Amino acid sequence: MFQFTTGEAVRVVNPPEHCAYLSGSKGTIVKQVNEDRYLVRLDPRKGIPTDRWQLYYLPLRALEKAN
Repeated sequence: MFQFTTGEAVRVVNPPEHCAYLSGSKGTIVKQVNEDRYLVRLDPRKGIPTDRWQLYYLPLRALEKAN
């Protein structure tokens, strides 16, 4: 199974339904929380309130490596 490393750039591609607005956001892996969940610091993005863009716990299936 693919794993990300701390500091790796990622893109949100398939977020859970309750945070679907994050789709397309880019960010950086802060740490791996468990086998399939990561703490991700998302970059500021237009359309997402500034108090909601920083840290998110996201499942592995919601992330892909950013180019």
